[in-house]
Amino acid sequence: MEYGLVALWFAGYALLALAGLPIAALLFERFPDRGATFALPISLAVLTLVAYWVGHLTFGWIAVAAAVAVLLVASGLALRAGGSIHLRAYLAAMAVFGIAFAFMLAIRAVDPAVHPGGGEKFLDFGLIQTVLRADRLPPEDFWFAGERLRYYYGGFVMTALLSMLTDTPARYAYNLALAGFFASLVTAAYGLAGAIASSHGRSHRLAGAFAVFFVGIGGNLATPGRMVLGVLPDDLAAQYGRVFFAGVRGVPYEEALATLTAPKSFSYWYGRYVIDGTLNVFPLWSFLNGDLSAFMIAMTFLLVAVALSFAYYRTPEADRTRRRALVFVAFPPAVGLCALISTWSVPSAVGVLWLSLALGDARPATLLPDAIARRLPAPPDVTAGLARLRYEVSRTVVATVLACAGGLAGAVLASPFLLFHRPEVRGVRFLPPRSGLGELFLVHGAFLTLFALYLVARRPPWLRARLARASPRALAVVGVAGVVVLAVLGLVVDLAAVALAGPFVVVGWVVCRTRADSLWGSTDTTVDGERPPERRRSSDAAATLFGAGAPVGYETVLIVAGAGLVLAVEFAYVSAGSITQNVRWKTVFKVYLQIWVLWGTAAGVALAWLLAATRDAIGRALAGRSTPRTALAAGLSVIAVTALVVPATGTFAGLALSAHFDDPPAESAGLDPTLDGTRFVEQSRPAQAESIAWLDNRSGQPNIVTEPGTQMYTWTSAPATLTGVPTVIGWRHQRGYRGAAAFEERVAAVNTIYTEPWSAGAPVLDRYDVRYIYVGPPERDRYGDVQNYARQPNVSVAFENQAVTIYAVDPDLVCESGDTDCGPE
Repeated sequence: MEYGLVALWFAGYALLALAGLPIAALLFERFPDRGATFALPISLAVLTLVAYWVGHLTFGWIAVAAAVAVLLVASGLALRAGGSIHLRAYLAAMAVFGIAFAFMLAIRAVDPAVHPGGGEKFLDFGLIQTVLRADRLPPEDFWFAGERLRYYYGGFVMTALLSMLTDTPARYAYNLALAGFFASLVTAAYGLAGAIASSHGRSHRLAGAFAVFFVGIGGNLATPGRMVLGVLPDDLAAQYGRVFFAGVRGVPYEEALATLTAPKSFSYWYGRYVIDGTLNVFPLWSFLNGDLSAFMIAMTFLLVAVALSFAYYRTPEADRTRRRALVFVAFPPAVGLCALISTWSVPSAVGVLWLSLALGDARPATLLPDAIARRLPAPPDVTAGLARLRYEVSRTVVATVLACAGGLAGAVLASPFLLFHRPEVRGVRFLPPRSGLGELFLVHGAFLTLFALYLVARRPPWLRARLARASPRALAVVGVAGVVVLAVLGLVVDLAAVALAGPFVVVGWVVCRTRADSLWGSTDTTVDGERPPERRRSSDAAATLFGAGAPVGYETVLIVAGAGLVLAVEFAYVSAGSITQNVRWKTVFKVYLQIWVLWGTAAGVALAWLLAATRDAIGRALAGRSTPRTALAAGLSVIAVTALVVPATGTFAGLALSAHFDDPPAESAGLDPTLDGTRFVEQSRPAQAESIAWLDNRSGQPNIVTEPGTQMYTWTSAPATLTGVPTVIGWRHQRGYRGAAAFEERVAAVNTIYTEPWSAGAPVLDRYDVRYIYVGPPERDRYGDVQNYARQPNVSVAFENQAVTIYAVDPDLVCESGDTDCGPE
C-alpha cells in the first residue's frame, strides 16, 4: 500500500482547500462554516478553468503554473475583500473529507484495477493519460487518432492537474483522485445540509451527518426488498416478487429469485437494475464500481452550483449588489465547469438556480435595471386572487430569464468545448417508455416517505387552519380519493411518476411561495434586512412540528428540484449514442445520480429537523408539561419511519462492502492492497504489460494501430488506453461520439492494414500517420497469422517479446516502397 502517496495527496487536498478558503468565505458568508466545506471544490474549479483556457494555447507546466498563480491571486483578493480563514471550520471540513477519503481508499485498495469489464474504467484511464500527454487542449482522442477528443474532459483535466502537482503517475492518480472526488462530494453534502439546517436554527452537524449517510452510503430499496423475498415462502415470493427484478438484465426471473435474494450470493452489480430498461445508480454504487466517470466527478460541482443558489436564496432583497454578483459573477463559472466536466449536470444546476429565484423571498425583478423592474407587477397586498396570480406568473417568467442568463454566461466559459468538441447528440425526444409505480417506489421510496412526513409536519398555517375546520369524515374521503387517484394514475393510465413525484412538485412549490406570507407577516425582527433563523424554545418547536406549522426552507426547493427531474425523464430523453436499444438508458442513468445527490442532501436536513422536534415533543411530555396526543403519535411515527428508512437505505452498503472485502474481484485476488490501477496487467498479461510499458515511454502522441474495439468491455485497444498513445480506432463508443459511418470507416481501414497486401495497407498507414503497428494476442485472435511487416522497406521491429511485436513505420517513406501508390498528398 502506497501510504506515502496517500499522505502526499491528502496534504495536497488540504493545501488547495486552504487556498480556496477565503474565496469560499466570501461567497458563503452566512453558512455556519463560512463555506469551508466548499473550499476544495472552489480551488479545483479555479485551477481547472484557468488551465482549460491556457491549455488551448499550451498545456503542461505553463498551464499548471498559470492556474496556481490565478488561484493564489484570487485568494489574496478575497482576503482583502472580506473573506476570512476560520481555522476551526477548516479543520472540521478536512476531518469530514479525511474520513471519506480514507473510506474510499480502503475500498479501492482491495480492487484498484482499471480493467475493461463492468464499467468505463478503460475509457476514464485513457482520458487521464491522453490529457497528460497533450501539448494543448483539447487533447488528441486516444481512440480516434488524428482527431481531437469529442467527450467531456474537464474532470480529467482536473485529475491530470492533481497528478502533475503531486508528480504522481496516472496508475496511482486514478484511484487517489477517485477517492478525492468521493470525499469532496460527501463533504459538500455535509456543508450544504448543515447550512440549510442552520438557517432553521437546527444543528448543522446532525443534518450534515445524515446528508453524508444518504449521499455517500445510502442505496435504494430494491436490495432490502430482495433480501426480504429471500426469507418468504417460495410460492409467495414468486407470486409477488417480480417488481423487485423488473430491471435486471440477462437473468431469468426464476434464477434471479433464487440467486439475488440471499446475502451469501449478493452482488453489488445488480443493485443498479431496478426500473426496466434503465440504470438507477447512486453514489456508493458508482464509486464502489471504480469508474472515474465524468458524471460522477460533476456531482461535487453540481453541489457547488446549488450552494451558490442557496447563498442567493438567503441573501436579503435589499442587498441587490451581492445577489447580482452571485447570479451573474459566481454562478457562471460553476455552471461552465459543470459543462466541461459533464454537460448532463448543466440543466439541473440552472434549474436549481431558477427555483431559487422563483421560490425565494427576494423578488427576482429587483435584479433587473430599475427602468424594467418598475414595469413589472408589484407584490399584491392580498395572498390570493388574480393580482397574486399575475404576480406569481410574472416573477416565474423573470426567474426563468435570469436563470437562463446565468446559464448562458457559464456556457460562454465552456464555449470551445460546447461549440466544437462535444459528443454527437441527436436532440431531445419525447414520450419514451415510462416507469412502473412499484419500480419508482423502490428507487425513490425512502426519500419520498421521509419528505411526505416532513412536509406534513411543516404544513403552512393556511393549510393547518383549513384542516382544523374540516370534519374527520371529509378528511377520510379526501384521503381515500387521493389513494384512488394515485392508483389510477400509476396503474391505469401509465403515469406513475406523476402520481409519486407530482404532488411534491405542487405542494413544495406552494408551501415555498406561501412561506413568504408567513415570514413577512410575522412580528419577528430582522437583522440587516434578513429575517433571523427559527430559534424557538423546545415547546414552541414541538408545537411547530405537530400542530402550528412553520415556514419551510431551502430543503423544500431541493425536494421540488428532484421531483421535477423524476418527472422530466419520464417524458423526455436525450437521443445520443447508447450501448443498448433502450432509448432512455443513458438519460435516466445520468440524471438519477443527480436526483440522489439533491434528495440525499435534502433528506439530511429533513430527518435532522424531524428528530430534533420529536425530541422536543417527547421531552416536553416527560417533563410533565401538556403535550397533545397527536404530538406524541406524530413523534412515534417519526421514530418508526427513521427506524425503517435508515437501515433500509443502508442495506446495500452493508452487503456490498462485506462482499467487496471478503471476496475481491479476480483481477485483484491474491494481491496485496495497492492503489496501482495497472498492476493487474503485469500479473495477468506480463508480456503485453512489457510492450505497453515500452509504448508508454514514447514521448508525445505517435499514432499506432491496434485491433479495433468492436467488442466493448473486453481486452481490446489496451495499448492506447493504458498509455494515451492514440490508435486509429478504439472502442465502439466512437459510434456515439462521431457517428456510425466514421466508426465503420476506420474499422474497415484497420482491417485493411492487418489483412490486405502491403500495397493496400501502406496508403492507410500513410493516411492516418501511423508510426507503430502493434501485433499482440488480440490482433492474432482476430486476424490469425499477421504478416511480418519488417520485410517491407522503411518498416522495422521496434519492440519484440514472446507475445507482442511492435513495428516502427516511417510514414514519410512508407509509400515509397515497391509499387505502392498512396495517391496525392
